[in-house]
Amino acid sequence: MVERLKAIGYNQGFAWDDGSDHEGISKIYVRGGLIGIQTIQCEYVKTGQLKHGDLFGVWNDGFTQTFEIDHFNNEHLESVEGYYNNDPYTIQAVQFKTNFKVSELIGYKKGIKFSLSVKGKMIIGFYGCKYYPQNVPSSLGAYVTFIPPSRLEAKGGESGDKWDDGADHEGITKIHLRGGYEGIQYIKFDYIKSGQPKVGSIHGLSGRGFPHTFEIDHLNGEHLVSVEGYYDDESGVIQALQFRTNIKASELLGYEKGKKFSLAHKGKKIIGFHGYADNVTFDYDNGHIIVKRQHGWPLDRRSLEEEFELDYPNEFITSVDGTFKAVDSTFKGSTTPRMSITSLVFRTSKGRTSKTFGSVSGTKFVLESKGCALVGFHGWIHRNFLGAIGAYFSPLPPPSTVEKLEAQGCNNQGASWMMVFTMVLERYMLDKGDMESRSSSLCMTRTTRWLLEMIMETKHHLKSKR
Repeated sequence: MVERLKAIGYNQGFAWDDGSDHEGISKIYVRGGLIGIQTIQCEYVKTGQLKHGDLFGVWNDGFTQTFEIDHFNNEHLESVEGYYNNDPYTIQAVQFKTNFKVSELIGYKKGIKFSLSVKGKMIIGFYGCKYYPQNVPSSLGAYVTFIPPSRLEAKGGESGDKWDDGADHEGITKIHLRGGYEGIQYIKFDYIKSGQPKVGSIHGLSGRGFPHTFEIDHLNGEHLVSVEGYYDDESGVIQALQFRTNIKASELLGYEKGKKFSLAHKGKKIIGFHGYADNVTFDYDNGHIIVKRQHGWPLDRRSLEEEFELDYPNEFITSVDGTFKAVDSTFKGSTTPRMSITSLVFRTSKGRTSKTFGSVSGTKFVLESKGCALVGFHGWIHRNFLGAIGAYFSPLPPPSTVEKLEAQGCNNQGASWMMVFTMVLERYMLDKGDMESRSSSLCMTRTTRWLLEMIMETKHHLKSKR
């Protein structure tokens, strides 16, 4: 939207107006003399082409200065300052400021100072009046509009889900991210929109790693000017990021490996982000809180999502088997074979077996540890593919209910096995406490020897009673 700034000076006489239908200004010609500024003429950019504005004023003896603005390299006019007189009614001096540079003061520093500018907007046209009998500009006004955003190409891989926070923000207040050994896991931005805080969406997935928040003091004029970092050229995963404002710079967040990149536009601030984020889903119990984690992203977003549900906490996964093979992966126009998990089957402590997820194809594998329950997964994601999967196992917990069967044979003879077991357990724990720095196998050997001695003493006691 174009805003018309009130003309400064004496607004009587012949009105002139260059209009506001321009993308920007490329040159300003100023002619001055002893009585002040004689004429101002601009060269505009309209629909990508140069256009000369009308010449308002006179061309008498004096000096001429030209101020150039590199519009096609994103330079734009931010403000005009100067001085004007009420007797005679003339503009005495002008000074132009762009997002890159400032002109010298053109004219004479006398009279009343004025300024034409709006923060965050650029000047795209002028208007005013010229006063008789000198026929020179007696007032100067301007048209301003919002600075159009420039969209910089996303750096890194283009696999996964495309996201875009948009460009309709005044600035950024916070950047939240989490990184790990594999690279940056997720990123989220907090913005200012129409003067109000706006919390952005999380892009990526949370996992184990380091969290970090970078704050930007938007209310006091701080703004983001660049982002630098590294990405893996093969996988496209962002490895590290560093943020720089007009006041400070963050540390390098992540690992300095891969191909270096930079996102910056000279003279402009960053007001929004876009990119791609890559996600097999597992649910974990973490202190009786079910946590869902995703790894990878379906190639076909319309594909059916399927589940295998356990009777937790009475049922556990005891093994996973599946297949893997090399599949073609296309990235940046080149196709290369990449290992991919093609099928998965889950088996539980209750003897249940899931359906086969995926298509059985390639080399078979099994993830299993006898007498243990699967408690977590790890692996690798390559672009859209689950490239590898591993597992963490822990000993199965004891059953929640135990049935006691009566002892068979000669009862009430000898020492109770329950008593013996309790004594053995107490002795084992005592030995283990005394031998913290020694191996558990040595501790168990010592307890076993004590158990044999205990049995021999029991036999001797039974013989003496007979």
